[in-house]
Amino acid sequence: MDKLAACRQEARELMQRFPTVQGWALMSRDGIVMLAQLPPDVDEDLLGTVGAALISLSDRWAESRSAGATEYILLGDYRYRHLFLPAGREGILALFLDVKGDWNSVVAASCTLAERMGQVLELAS
Repeated sequence: MDKLAACRQEARELMQRFPTVQGWALMSRDGIVMLAQLPPDVDEDLLGTVGAALISLSDRWAESRSAGATEYILLGDYRYRHLFLPAGREGILALFLDVKGDWNSVVAASCTLAERMGQVLELAS
């Protein structure tokens, strides 16, 4: 199994463990979506643009306050909670969480998954 296929499998396993997770995407820091299993109404290009901008701005904010790097960003709307996590220096993991679900239980597992995906991206570059 190649490295990206392993990332895809781990994300699917996260969805199985946590039914709150309704979709996911792994993208580069410049917003190119590399792998995804998204809800049908999600614009992949817009997701990449938003994810890249959010992580970039959050990292700048954290650096300006000597607070390290972004751990995660959580946004909400009436349908989903959107969780964006840095995946190493090269990537971003985005998760779509059911608004009625327990997103708190997903955060720790997602941080671990994003870290592993970041390691895969760094090995691939």
